[in-house]
This record gives sequence, C-alpha cells and structure tokens, in this order.
Amino acid sequence: MGNGAAGKRAVAYVRVSTSKQADDGNSISSQVNRIRAYAKMRGLKLLSRDVVIDDGVSGGIPLWDRPAGGMLLDPFPYW
Repeated sequence: MGNGAAGKRAVAYVRVSTSKQADDGNSISSQVNRIRAYAKMRGLKLLSRDVVIDDGVSGGIPLWDRPAGGMLLDPFPYW
C-alpha cells in the first residue's frame, strides 16, 4: 500500500439517534459503508465484529454510558 498502514487493524464506531438523521443520509448502513471505504483506502483491516454500533442513542449521552460506546473503553475489549 505504501502508506505504512497495511495490516493494521481498525475499530469503527457508528451512531445515529433519530430516524430523521437516517433519512438525511446518516443511517447506520451509510456510515458503515463510508467507514469501510475509508479503512480500505487506508489499508486498514476492519472486521465485521470491529464495527461497534449504537443505534438510537443520543449524542448527548457520554460515550462511556452508551451500550456499545462503553465497549470501546473496556480495558479488556472483546476484540
């Protein structure tokens, strides 16, 4: 790849809180598609299990209090 990132593993976090956001093009699936394309462009390894999703969770809730967001902060993550 030439950018030094080949073989590095990535974790992605996506979130949407309202159906309006999804209707405006920010759905979970559109975010996942964009982040997968970015990871591929950067030569990053992004497994399906490495995409962490909080669907219907307000951005006003601190990351560590969100169901999936809290997993990102776990000192012994599932991945």
